[in-house]
Amino acid sequence: SAAAARLARELPAARSVPGRRPEERVVRLSPRAPSRRHAVALARALADSLTDRRSELKTWAGVDRRLPALAPAGQPG
Repeated sequence: SAAAARLARELPAARSVPGRRPEERVVRLSPRAPSRRHAVALARALADSLTDRRSELKTWAGVDRRLPALAPAGQPG
């Protein structure tokens, strides 16, 4: 998957192991120190590296050429 490829690129030292099913792979990550601050930092770094930045919302600046939606049958349109 895209997430697995990105994990392999971002964390080359992290080794994946088989999961519950034969086709499933699991990567076990642990914080640098056993504290809440380090656990939150790990979760944020992981979320940041797995966020797809291509899906930014861009507004359309051109002329809207779509046709108006048709009213359902039996309702005035």
